[in-house]
Parts: sequence; structure tokens; C-alpha cells
Amino acid sequence: MQITAEIAQKLRALAFHESSLIFIAADPGAYANFKALQNILDCQGITSRLFSTGWASKNTSSPELKSIEQFEDERPILICIGSRTDFKETHAQIRDAKRLNLRSLFFFDAWKNYLQHFHDGDGEFFWPSVIVFPDDACRIGFLDAVRELNDTVVNIESELIVLTHFSLEEQAAAISRYEGETNSVPVFFLDPIALRDSAELGYSCCSILREARDHARQTLGVQEILVKPHPRQDLRAIHQLLDELNANSCFKFVVVEEDVTELVARHQHIWGSTTVVLILAAWANKTILSWQTGRNNRGKRMSNHYLDKFLAVAENPSDARED
Repeated sequence: MQITAEIAQKLRALAFHESSLIFIAADPGAYANFKALQNILDCQGITSRLFSTGWASKNTSSPELKSIEQFEDERPILICIGSRTDFKETHAQIRDAKRLNLRSLFFFDAWKNYLQHFHDGDGEFFWPSVIVFPDDACRIGFLDAVRELNDTVVNIESELIVLTHFSLEEQAAAISRYEGETNSVPVFFLDPIALRDSAELGYSCCSILREARDHARQTLGVQEILVKPHPRQDLRAIHQLLDELNANSCFKFVVVEEDVTELVARHQHIWGSTTVVLILAAWANKTILSWQTGRNNRGKRMSNHYLDKFLAVAENPSDARED
């Protein structure tokens, strides 16, 4: 992947060329984003180290992070922290880096959870030295979320920088090189949401897969949907759910294990709910549908303006139900 001169200049301004670079990833999206950035830095002769926690410590070969303290004697240093759903752990890493006077950068890799990474819900904020956004829309979403805090004047203590989404850029470049035929069978990329309970978001894996099945029959005339589980989902539970949906039906949901990039390259119809794979597919000029039918206000906050343009079932602004 080639980066623009503007991004290269921003990396130099952040002292990427002069510092000991540490990447910390827990969730799949952050891990992929940092691996793609590492590939870019490797091509420029810049050494970096990627450490894992959480999901990544069990599912990747990167060494597990012991604590931020292990880098205390390495200066100058940049501690690059990836997005994760364990927000308290993010707070702790930012707090530890600040206590040790180490420069920290937080990288967004999704267009949601704008405040949870930095706010504990009780009024305390944990600001890294720099917040890095994949695009300006994500930066604006973050600033909007800050402004929407009721009766709170927020002093953002971080520098705000827009770079790019490194892993999506890398994948999009690979897809553009694909020269084979595309399949009309849709691929549904799952999010790690409740399988059957719709209370949290207003929809569940089960409810949106049922709707996708009906749509595939009626509009595409196909008798199957390929299903790609999220890396953090329980595969046995997914197979059990799909077995239930497949029972007594000639329409089948089929679990696939292929690489995300290959699936998007080889299929024209890419479906899901709020996965960033849908944004990748949009960049690759695929036909995408975002299934969020029945979403409540919390479900709406898990989406973003990119995906709302591709809602499988359009909604009026007043349709989102209360949490």
C-alpha cells in the first residue's frame, strides 16, 4: 500500500521516524489496522513492535503486553493504542502512559463509540496525547459526541489528527487487483451482537438474518447466503443458530472461513449490520446492504452516516425506538 505525501508528512510530524514505536491491539479491527501500518513503516525502514492484549493475545502471534511500565525507560517513545470494546482497559493504558510521561496515540478504526474510549460515564476523562481518526467524518462524529454531553464543558486535551484507515486501504487495494468473476450469492458479515435477544440494539443476529433471507429469495432468486462470523463470536453458537434457521427449509445459511478480502473481491453482494467490512465493500463498488431493522437509539449510535445510506429497510428520523 502506498501512502500519500500528506500522510507521510503527518507521520514525520508525529515523530514516527525518530521514536521507539509501540502498537497495542486487543480487538481484531485494531490488530489489522496496526499490521497494515506496520507494513507501510517496514517499507520505509522504520521499526515498530506490536503487542497484544485481550482477543489478540489468544488469536495472534504478537507478544502479550505485560504493562505500560515495561516501556518506561524507552525514550523518545510513542505508545499507539488501538480501539477496543473493553473501555476500562483503554482508560488504564492512557492513564498509565500519562503517569509515566510517555506520549500516547489512540487510533480509531470504527466510526462509533466516540466517547467511551475516553470517558468513564461518571465525569472523568482519560485523554491521550493524540487522537488519530481514519477520516474527517470520524473526527466530526467525535466532536459532535463531545458537544452532545449534557451540561458538561469538555476540554479536549488531545491533539486531533486525521490519517486514514490503514487496513481498509490495504484491503481495498488488494480487491482492486482482483480480475476474476464475481458471484451473485450474498455474503453476510456478522457483528458480535446478541444472537437472539433484540433488547440491546433493537435487532439481533437472528432477526436480521431472517429478513436477509426473505430479501435474497425475493430480489436475487438465490437459495443461500454465505455467513462470515465475527472473529470474537462463538462459532458453535453461530452454527447452532444457523442450524435452527436452516431446519425444514430449502434455503440455507452457510458458514464460510475465507479471508475477508477474498470474499469481498469474489462476491458482488456484501451484507451486514454495522461492520466496517461494509465500508470496505462500498469503497470497492460492491452492492451493500446494512441490516439494522428495528434499531433503537443505542442501535442507531452503533451505525454511522456511511452505513445509513445503505439501510436495507429505510426508516424515518423518528423511527428509532427508545433504548
